[in-house]
Amino acid sequence: SNGSTNSQSIYTQAGLHWVEYGDTCGNSLVTDTFQLTLGFSTLSLGNDTTLCAGDSLVLQTNINFANHLWQDGSSNSTFVVKQNGVYWVEVDFGPCFGTDTIVVNYDNTIPFTIGNDTSFCFGDSLLLDASGSNSNLFSWNTGETTPTIWATSSGVYTVSAGSNLCPQTASINIDVLLDDVQFAKDTLLCNGQNAILWASGGDSYLWNTGETNDTLIISPNQSASYSIVVAEDNCFIEHFFQVDVTDRIAIADFSYEINSCKGSVSFTNQSTNATTYFWDFGDGNTSTLENPTHEYAQGGTFTIKLVASKNSCPDTLAKAVQVISLKNIAYFPKAFTPNSDGVNDYYEIKG
Repeated sequence: SNGSTNSQSIYTQAGLHWVEYGDTCGNSLVTDTFQLTLGFSTLSLGNDTTLCAGDSLVLQTNINFANHLWQDGSSNSTFVVKQNGVYWVEVDFGPCFGTDTIVVNYDNTIPFTIGNDTSFCFGDSLLLDASGSNSNLFSWNTGETTPTIWATSSGVYTVSAGSNLCPQTASINIDVLLDDVQFAKDTLLCNGQNAILWASGGDSYLWNTGETNDTLIISPNQSASYSIVVAEDNCFIEHFFQVDVTDRIAIADFSYEINSCKGSVSFTNQSTNATTYFWDFGDGNTSTLENPTHEYAQGGTFTIKLVASKNSCPDTLAKAVQVISLKNIAYFPKAFTPNSDGVNDYYEIKG
């Protein structure tokens, strides 16, 4: 169709073209047609992408000699992207034409803060807010995934906002005053005993008795209540102690069972509210077991004492126990038959 008679020909115009070919004698002519489209093999704006807030992307074709038409009507060889959108370009040069499209998204997460390092009193709380990141994806070091959380304890709180492509992080160090205060427990005393009440975790202390130490030694003769105010900066905690006084705490009691064959006595401790025990078996022997068994050298009547104690406050119970022991009694046979029949051949005393 271009007038060439060679077996090869170069076409530079787009459109519908034809060619005839056959043998050298002019026989068997065949006509074929083909559609020629001319384009730019290197035209590409790149893959669809996502940018971080504040970033920009320069789109270019690298075909600077050709004519350009962008989606906004501009005709430069480059285009600067600064917001979400679908961007395309048409490029032509003579018979050559090409087009390409790219989709650009933005992760709009921006730098943010959740506040300056701070402190507050135990029992209060602080709302931490990461919504200033302009994001809808959040990950706190406490495990929450919400834009806001409540801080109630001391520590460093950190949040990451945005996707993995454009993360922004913020942290805050919080000191909760008096959050580690500890106190002695309420106590039960035997009349005449001392006790030490204490508190820790504050900067200053004030007891209702006027003392300003972190400990208070008391020796009440009746039940009483004590209080202390623990302070740190402008934070205060008041705590009350109950101290009960009694003549006895533990109640001693026991039962027993006598084994006459062995001359022993097994004791069953039936004391209440006791933690330590002391037994006096009345023959010079003692034990601290809870439920002892004692073997007597000989029978007789013995005074058994059990001292049951708690908080060094003892209670004593004594019982007289008559022990019958058969282990030292001698047995004499009435007769024997020394006839070598294996029965009662010998006279033997046992005891």
